[in-house]
Amino acid sequence: MSKMKIVLIGLGGVSEMHLDAYKSISDITIIAGSDISEHRRKFIEDNYKVKTYCNYLDMIEACPFADLAVVLTPARVHGEVIERVAAKGINILCEKPLSISLEDANKIISVCKENQVKLFYGASYRYLPACQKAKKMIEEGLIGKPMLMHEYVVGGTGIEGFIDLGFHHYPKDGPGGGGLGLCDHGIHLIDLFRWYNKCEIETISGQVNTSGEKPKTEYLVMKFNNDSIGILINNEATFSTDMPSEGIFGKGKAYEWNDSIALENTWHKTPFSIRIHGTEGALRIFPYANKLYYFNDAGTVEINDLIDKPAPGNFELQMRDILDDLNSIKKSAPTGEDGYKALNALMAGYISMKNETVIKLDNGEMLKENIDALI
Repeated sequence: MSKMKIVLIGLGGVSEMHLDAYKSISDITIIAGSDISEHRRKFIEDNYKVKTYCNYLDMIEACPFADLAVVLTPARVHGEVIERVAAKGINILCEKPLSISLEDANKIISVCKENQVKLFYGASYRYLPACQKAKKMIEEGLIGKPMLMHEYVVGGTGIEGFIDLGFHHYPKDGPGGGGLGLCDHGIHLIDLFRWYNKCEIETISGQVNTSGEKPKTEYLVMKFNNDSIGILINNEATFSTDMPSEGIFGKGKAYEWNDSIALENTWHKTPFSIRIHGTEGALRIFPYANKLYYFNDAGTVEINDLIDKPAPGNFELQMRDILDDLNSIKKSAPTGEDGYKALNALMAGYISMKNETVIKLDNGEMLKENIDALI
């Protein structure tokens, strides 16, 4: 079997995570990358020995034999980029969020189908080892029926220390905010909660930051059609109330406030965690610190048999799943439809805030009148 040929579109910081992870996969070769920043192109060429282009169109013209394009650009241009790439018959892995509007997300999915290319979605939290092990434990019934899932990401250095990702990432007056907000971070958890539950969201209420406006407390309350509840609470413009002893010694790289990175095998001051509560047990997941704890009536145990691929190893595991799909071995990699469902829930939170009401969904999607209000 010949090596899968891959190009990267967008060479920002996340591209380094992908490139570091892909070094362990002998079945792929990175043939090129593109970015409008000369500084980023030089950094990638010098450190990863990858040929780069300023314009992605020039790159795909020069590399029509590519098997997969990994789209790492800001979400606002995903639609434009994917349309051009799909027209060349190249399969696509699109980083989260799939788009910044449901109209554009629908177009992305349609254009890939029309050009008969596969569209994979960057639901990389599914591949973090602690998250994967939690999924297996839920499926084995070790916590009984899931009842409540939640994540609480609150802290920062106050209102003056808040960093908006800016209009380069998220256009003015639409969903946006900081790197640990609902739009850029919480979108992962929406997908993860759907994946754990194996069912769709029934109703949503919420509040989402608007790009360019002062930050507020964000939240999503999701009721699933198995009667479980998913709750996300985010605020990057205040201060953490965690005590010094509430950190954790993490085994993998992790994001902390203001885009700082806690390295593997170091003390993580503010480790984000996900809590899953069931009828017969509960789980606490530290996705990036690569830790997992199980609680039931017998007490608390740390689960140690995790796959030894902490971040950025999740990108390696994701790519291996994609390769298996492209080679017709198995089909478990997240698709564009998964990305659409996650975006749909986020946008429902935006409409809920605007209309001050609970939004009903049909099979995980908003009703037409609500979607029309977004266009």
